[in-house]
Amino acid sequence: MTALTTPTAAWELAAVAGGAAAAATEEDLALAADCVLDWVGVAVGARREEAAAVLRGFERHAGAGPSTSLCSGSALPPQTAALVNGTLAHVLDYDDVMAELPGHCGAPVVAAALAAGEMAGASWGTVLRAITAGVEVMCVLGDSWGPGLSRRGWHPTATLGVFGAAAAAVAIDAGETRLAASLAAATLGSAGIKHSFGSHGKSWQVGLAAHNGVLAALAAESGLAVTGDILDPERGWPLVYAGGGSSHVLFAHRSAHRIHDTVFKRYAACFATHCAIAAAERLGLREADPGGIEAIDVEIGPRYRDIVSRGTDSGLELKFNVAATVALVALGHDLSDPAVFTDATAQLPRLRDLLARVRTRCNPKLRDVEAVVHVRDEEGERSRHESPPGPITAAERRTVLTRKLTAVLAASVPGDEVGDFIESTRSRARERASVEALRKPAEWSRR
Repeated sequence: MTALTTPTAAWELAAVAGGAAAAATEEDLALAADCVLDWVGVAVGARREEAAAVLRGFERHAGAGPSTSLCSGSALPPQTAALVNGTLAHVLDYDDVMAELPGHCGAPVVAAALAAGEMAGASWGTVLRAITAGVEVMCVLGDSWGPGLSRRGWHPTATLGVFGAAAAAVAIDAGETRLAASLAAATLGSAGIKHSFGSHGKSWQVGLAAHNGVLAALAAESGLAVTGDILDPERGWPLVYAGGGSSHVLFAHRSAHRIHDTVFKRYAACFATHCAIAAAERLGLREADPGGIEAIDVEIGPRYRDIVSRGTDSGLELKFNVAATVALVALGHDLSDPAVFTDATAQLPRLRDLLARVRTRCNPKLRDVEAVVHVRDEEGERSRHESPPGPITAAERRTVLTRKLTAVLAASVPGDEVGDFIESTRSRARERASVEALRKPAEWSRR
């Protein structure tokens, strides 16, 4: 068996994780705290969804432990809390996103970091550094093998999330040797299928990534030894999952503070639909008369065509159908509200009627999530090309997150409590215990 002390990919990846945690700046840590805020908001906001009821049923078989469930407020074993919370944070498909990954880092990484942090009694600052490490690992792996994973039908959030979760869990209190062992072990729990999109399976496999990452960390701590070159691109995990290829991006990497690539979603739908939604809004479709619309044509790029062409029979499927999201805008809906995406909405006769007038086609000139929307109605013809928004300032991020958390928690949490939680999370001293971060959300979960 190849020793983990040799310069294998697992060892190099451990250096990436350790380097990111050590090099984290105050700006990095502030952004990691905002990732926690976003994660808490979308997780607690999903407690009334059908998938949350499934998770509460599952918790009854889990036993007790030191880590908090945001689904019920119960104390669970760390790997189970990571599973429940990682799943819950992805149920609404409203969690943060990395466009280049492509996928979501926060759901698995924050779930693992907080579960492991509670177990270890880690400080808030330690947990934030662990989050930066987990995000860096996911992004670096995505740079090397994300496109290959996606082409083969794997869901990068789940498939790479297990490595981010393992890195975050171990970065709480261990050095690079255990990091390398944990990352090697994480390969054995890597999975996630894109074909599950539009069902409970999409969020569940993200929770499993968080669970398996924490489990890999616990197993490595107990002495589990996995072949050291299991991440070798010529014969290991990259070959099986992504078709192999060069690992030069991985081996050349030094901390690039990739947490700053985080995008906080503005709509409660698949990120690949967001440019089309924004284009429809800027064309004034929310104020238009649906009955006067003759036709809507939506152009999307080839990269996400299979993802945003799901069915329209359920609320979950609507999130992954770009024609449906544009039609919902034209019916006057605000898609920043997760409550729009219900099974009842999917069956609305006026939605069905409008969908018959919405066509989607692939434009190979469009990159990634870019979209063009063309409308023909009683006012004439007009078009709008939309690209993803660029980086935003810390102040803009604060505004976006405050508005988002207030909206998703409005049904069960008073606005002043949300505001107080946002302020306390951002101002929490780094040396304070990380367990304090979940006390208020756990209280909300028990209401």
